Amino acid sequence: MATGASPGPLPGTPRALTGWGRTASSVARVWRVTSASEACTGLQAAPRRGVTARGFGRSYGDAAQNGGGLVLDTTGIRAIGPVEVKVRGGGAATDHVVLRVAGKSIPARRDGDQMIFTVESILDHEVVQIPSR
Repeated sequence: MATGASPGPLPGTPRALTGWGRTASSVARVWRVTSASEACTGLQAAPRRGVTARGFGRSYGDAAQNGGGLVLDTTGIRAIGPVEVKVRGGGAATDHVVLRVAGKSIPARRDGDQMIFTVESILDHEVVQIPSR
């Protein structure tokens, strides 16, 4: 949880939030962010009570609540990237290893004993796998 001095009015709208498992509700300002830069703005605007990121609010207890603080609703962020995935490769040749993202092959480049895959963009519902041979 980030904390700091708020430089001005907080973004978002006051809303009662609950957690999973019959947790008592609390009121926080909720801002639905749609990009990583908006999320950074929210972190920089941290009020005294801090900032909490929230997805679908399915954490047990009050992990997705922040009474009196700012909650960043991250369900509006559809894609992230670029992302670098680093895997210790041992002696495997990079032309024999690929990362599969939503059915597409991402080739590796070698850096010492690591293989590095650069994924330009990944959506929240896409499956990532490293096939075994």
